Amino acid sequence: MSAMARKLFIVLIVALMAIPASAQWYAGGYLAGSASELDAEKSWSYCISPEVGRIFKDKMAVGLRASYGKSYMHSETHESDPEHENIYKKTKYGTTLFSMRTYFAYRAVDFGKMSLWAEAGAFIVPEQDGNSSTQIGLNLVPVMTYQLSPRFLLRTSLDFVSVSMSTDFNMRNKIKAVVDLDDVISVPDLSIGAVYLF
Repeated sequence: MSAMARKLFIVLIVALMAIPASAQWYAGGYLAGSASELDAEKSWSYCISPEVGRIFKDKMAVGLRASYGKSYMHSETHESDPEHENIYKKTKYGTTLFSMRTYFAYRAVDFGKMSLWAEAGAFIVPEQDGNSSTQIGLNLVPVMTYQLSPRFLLRTSLDFVSVSMSTDFNMRNKIKAVVDLDDVISVPDLSIGAVYLF
């Protein structure tokens, strides 16, 4: 991680700690995974995203989330050649990415024990294997929660209706705007998670 990226990360942690003392801490995270097979192509992916944050005024939250994701694709194509009866070409590709994200969430609508939150965040994906340059960006994701008990919530991020913008850290590339992007890591369009309120 570059020196500038480390400074940005420290600023995000300090901002999280600056929330009023009356705010309630929480910890939790998301787990997502998928597998698919189409013709001769097989793929799978997973993402683990632990997080910590604070809820204040019962309708707002700020948090910090780390994500570790891995995706893998394997394909096999068949070609016929007059000199050789069968030729099979195999392709394998895997990517592993780590990212950090800070966010602000607002509880917009309640339906009994269910709530709909709007979560706006800033993320950074450091330069690493599978990512040629450090990327920064902003995104907006709706999140649905279900209150199992006064201290335990189930959550799902509705990534299929999210909006995201990103660029590389030194601004060499133009800003990209993308609909339906869960940070930069390729994960399913539905993530399941839980939060415990302290």
